Amino acid sequence: MSERLEKLGYSFNDSGILIDKNKKKFVFTTQKEYEILGEAITEYVYEILENTFNFNKLYFDDSNIEESSFIYASKNYKNCSEIVIFINGSGVVRAGQWARSIIINENINLGTQFEYYKKLLVNDRGILVFNTNDNTSKNGNIKMNSGNAIEHALFAYEKFIIPYNFSKIVIVAHSYGGTVTQKLLETFSEFNKNIKCIVLTDATFNSKELLKKKLQYVPPIINYIISNKKIGEIIKKDDYVVYASAGTDKHERSSGVCIEAAIHYINSYLNNNIK
Repeated sequence: MSERLEKLGYSFNDSGILIDKNKKKFVFTTQKEYEILGEAITEYVYEILENTFNFNKLYFDDSNIEESSFIYASKNYKNCSEIVIFINGSGVVRAGQWARSIIINENINLGTQFEYYKKLLVNDRGILVFNTNDNTSKNGNIKMNSGNAIEHALFAYEKFIIPYNFSKIVIVAHSYGGTVTQKLLETFSEFNKNIKCIVLTDATFNSKELLKKKLQYVPPIINYIISNKKIGEIIKKDDYVVYASAGTDKHERSSGVCIEAAIHYINSYLNNNIK
C-alpha cells in the first residue's frame, strides 16, 4: 500500500473498497482533504502500474524528467504484435484511472483501468497508457509537448507508436478521450488502417466533423454510452460510430460497467483477424 495513502489513514481492502483505519468507507469532509486524498490515490495507481503490472514509465524527455510528461508501457511493448492504447478523460485523472470519484466512493477496480489490463495482456499484446492530463510540472511550468490532452496524445503517438509500425492497434478511450482519439485519426490518417477498432466509453466524438476530413479509412468504432438498457444493446448509429448501452446511467461508471462487452468487441477484431 502507498505510504502516502497510509499516512492519510486509508487503504483498499481485498474487495477494492477504500476504507479508513476503522474499516469504514470514505466520508467526504472538505474539498481540500478530498483533493489531498486524490493525489495520494494517483501515486498509488502509479505504484500499481509499476509494481504489479510491471509497466515502464516512458518520459517524453529523458534528459529533463522533472519537466517532462510520461506514459506507461507494458514490458517489451515494442516487440508485441498487437498494442492497446488507453486514453482517459479530462480533469484530475491520471494514467491508469477512469474516474477518481469511483475509486474513492465505490471501488478501485471499477474506477481504474486495471481490469482491462488483466483481460487484454494476453497473446503477445502490449499496452500503452497515455497520461493526457499530466500538463504542468511541480514548479508550475507547462510540460513540453503536453500542454493539453491533445498535444500529449499526438506527441505520445508519434514518439511511441508510429516508429514501431504496429499492424494491430486498438484504442480504448473515455469521455474527452474520444475527442483526443478523433484528433489522432485526423492527424495520423495514413496509419488508420493499422487501427483494428476503437472502443469509447460515454465519450465525445463528432462524426460529422470527421466526415468533412474525407479520410480514406476510419476503423470500426463503438461508443458505450450511458443507458439503463442491457449492456451492449445497440441504441443508434451514425456515419462512423455504433452507440451501445454501457449498462449504467452514470457517466463515471461507464468504463467499468461495460468492460465485458468492450473486451468481447476488442477480441472480435484482434482474435479473428478481421480486416
